[in-house]
Amino acid sequence: MKNFFKILLIGLITTIFRIVIQLLMPSSTQTVLSPSQFVKDGTLPLAFSALAIVAYSVIAAMFLLVKSGISGTSMKQGLKYAVSLSFLWSVYLFEPLPHSISILKDSIAYVLTDSISLILMGLLLGVFFKSEEKIHGDRINNQTLLLLFVPTILFVLGRLIQYKVLGIYSSFDGEPLKTILWCITVGVVSSLVVSWLVKQGGSVSKGLFIYAMNLFFFNSFMLLVFDFSVVDLTLRTGIDIVAISIGIIVISRNKNFIEMR
Repeated sequence: MKNFFKILLIGLITTIFRIVIQLLMPSSTQTVLSPSQFVKDGTLPLAFSALAIVAYSVIAAMFLLVKSGISGTSMKQGLKYAVSLSFLWSVYLFEPLPHSISILKDSIAYVLTDSISLILMGLLLGVFFKSEEKIHGDRINNQTLLLLFVPTILFVLGRLIQYKVLGIYSSFDGEPLKTILWCITVGVVSSLVVSWLVKQGGSVSKGLFIYAMNLFFFNSFMLLVFDFSVVDLTLRTGIDIVAISIGIIVISRNKNFIEMR
């Protein structure tokens, strides 16, 4: 119960910090997507706050699944965890989409905002969940890096199916090369982050669970702001998770994969 209140407090503080930064961000003037009902009836601040508290609290709680495997002091453990997740959030924010009108307003500004918020969360995790400094390796070996092409390829294939067969919202038809390069980048980063999480938690299921929950919450925020298709969002979230999961499970069976604890 004590840990529950610590996690909830971390989620609350991080949310307040995130809202303050949001107020300082430049506003976007996109006209492609219609505003959500939350925007229309003025309840967006309340809905955003509620979802953010839940999201940051759950993400903070998942730190306990991998904490024992992360090297360094408590503060470094929290920061390493937060930075790894910020990589995931950041690459997705650069997705080429029709409503993106400015890389500064639609990507870079949010990358900085979300990353700083996650880093604050990481620092709070270090403060609230202290432990003795752990000295051991937590890196990914070179042989494993080669294996990560498997989940990356599956991710790209999954996205191609979404673009050409399922017809999800994207800029693929207008900017195919840019979109494919983004897919490759996301596949590589996702594979690296999940593999690192697997090593720290000593379990494939833990690493994949953290990845899946992060992607679920990341995409959920889009429904708060835009009148976006739930089916579309479910397809892109689900297929991305399945593609990376299958890839990680396949390579985890190789003896050269990250050493488990």
